[in-house]
Amino acid sequence: MTPTRDMDDISSDGRILGLLAFLAFPVALLAPKGMAVLFGLGVVLVLVSGLLRGQKIRLSISPGLILCFALAVLSLASALWSMTPEASFKKGLVLLLVLFGGLSLSQSVRRLNIAGRRLFDVGMIAGGILGFLIIAVEILFESPIVALLWQIRGRTPEHHYHLIQTINQGAAVSAIFLLLWTLALWRIKGATWASIGFAVFAMALVFCQADSHKIALALGLVAALVVYFGNKIVLKGLAVLFIVSTLSAPWSVSVMPDPLQAGSGAAVLPNSSQHRLVIWQATVDHIFQRPWLGSGFDTARAFYNKQQKVKHYYGGKGEDTIWVNNFEPIPLHPHNGVLQVWLELGVIGALLLSGGILFVVRNINSLENRFQQAMVLGSFVTGLVIFAISYGAWQSWWMATIWLLLAFGSPAFEEKTK
Repeated sequence: MTPTRDMDDISSDGRILGLLAFLAFPVALLAPKGMAVLFGLGVVLVLVSGLLRGQKIRLSISPGLILCFALAVLSLASALWSMTPEASFKKGLVLLLVLFGGLSLSQSVRRLNIAGRRLFDVGMIAGGILGFLIIAVEILFESPIVALLWQIRGRTPEHHYHLIQTINQGAAVSAIFLLLWTLALWRIKGATWASIGFAVFAMALVFCQADSHKIALALGLVAALVVYFGNKIVLKGLAVLFIVSTLSAPWSVSVMPDPLQAGSGAAVLPNSSQHRLVIWQATVDHIFQRPWLGSGFDTARAFYNKQQKVKHYYGGKGEDTIWVNNFEPIPLHPHNGVLQVWLELGVIGALLLSGGILFVVRNINSLENRFQQAMVLGSFVTGLVIFAISYGAWQSWWMATIWLLLAFGSPAFEEKTK
């Protein structure tokens, strides 16, 4: 195949990936679970496009590929000791497909030529602008788009559903997306426009309801600033901090204040945060029962059912009670991806997760441009914080989102393929 044909082929991938980047943020805002569909469609289109051009499906051997393969093997093998063997094996197959698809997308983005990368960046920038306009319209005009979507689904809302009340999942994706979008804008339009775009985008996110994405973005920005004004030793120090935090997570939760005790220091936290602490403490109890191999992949939902709800008295029982809720000790998942890995895959899973974190940080550390290094790390830290305090690790839409955003950060590493 001639060099000209190669460039045309990679530019063709640029159109597909640019469309994917354009759609990601609006889909995340209006239909977060649609991210799984978008991810699957993107993987299929890229693979089919390559096959039609006579390209073989192959992935570059790297530590990242080995870690992903090991995680998939462990997840499938856990069916042998799982509480729910069939469910673990089936979900393990899903994970294997997601990992293959995510690695394929990331590799395709890194392979883009100059024209293809520009198409990709333009698609990402345009999608971000469209997403910002959606947020603005929903906030300023009492959610006409969300109300319309409800009506299309045959559900007539009794009142307006403001984006700030319904956008939690989309806001989490937006927080991770923001720094990568700023980086794309910087590559196309320069520092001035990137700064303006970031400021406007960040202000829009302030009006969204959930606090977790704001905390995550704030920590991501702190990490980005520390790395930008520091040096590579600082980045290595952060890598050590992330790994130690991952491997010590169960013991760290054990020493946190118990919101169910009178006079607990956790009383100053929002109710949702107090409930998370209770869930994490219940999760840790189960982790210590099977610490080496865990209870089996995707078994968090199997520990309790709807008939096993427990009434929790926050602040203590009787006169000390501040508020009460009634939930399963672990409702579907621990709302902490790190603890879920520990719970289901044990210390081996935690080591693989730590290896994945180290692999990503080492790649970021290899970037020569300080601004790109800071932006990619900031986005990674934002995602890592959300992973550790919010969703189920193996929710299809969340796995798809993580891999899409990893692919969106891949253009920063394109120089490594030259």
